[in-house]
Amino acid sequence: KNNAMVNIAPLYTTDFSTNDHYLNLDANNNDSFDGSGTVWKDLSAQGNDGVIAGATWNSDGYFIFNGEDDVVTINSTLLPTTPEAYTAWVYPIPPPAGSFTNNPDYPIFGNSNDTSQYIIWNGNTLTVNGYNFPLQIVYNQWSHIHISNNFTNQMLLNHNGGNTVAGGSTYFSSAASAGIIVGDYNEIGAKTAGATPMYFDGYISKVRQLQSWTYADLPRLYNEGP
Repeated sequence: KNNAMVNIAPLYTTDFSTNDHYLNLDANNNDSFDGSGTVWKDLSAQGNDGVIAGATWNSDGYFIFNGEDDVVTINSTLLPTTPEAYTAWVYPIPPPAGSFTNNPDYPIFGNSNDTSQYIIWNGNTLTVNGYNFPLQIVYNQWSHIHISNNFTNQMLLNHNGGNTVAGGSTYFSSAASAGIIVGDYNEIGAKTAGATPMYFDGYISKVRQLQSWTYADLPRLYNEGP
């Protein structure tokens, strides 16, 4: 298992119960994935298991996505349409030297039936359902991405625990209507809707959808590590 980051969860009084999660996939937890099969088990009480297509598991606690056709699909009909937060640990791999596409798209979340629902990291931008946050992509390093609509008429992007943790950053959307609904995503590591499917190239570890959280929980989510 990946123990590169120290778990400081016991220092926080707030804990996430199964009722707070609508999705809790953890490749670093044997109860979520034990190394075999095609089901990435949801640790929440909602039963939103992921079906693995192509992605391969590494015993250090993450799935490897090949950037070509790998995807994990969940049952979006079980997810609420107004989630409060999505979080994911991602490790993008850079394109090969001399690649035709120097800044490829790295879809973290997508909706297989809706071209407008996605979270994609590319170059200097992380795009959420068409709204752009200024976030430089970081290759060959674990990053924690947290997107929320918990703030009235705004979306929150929190990267790597915030401004003071591991070079992290926090942004709020400036568009008045940007954060009403974060998204209804049923794909991890892919955006297959539309004429040109996109696929994540790299590693993805923990993926969550939270219904109840506070700003103080963000450093905890970061320090749990990938």
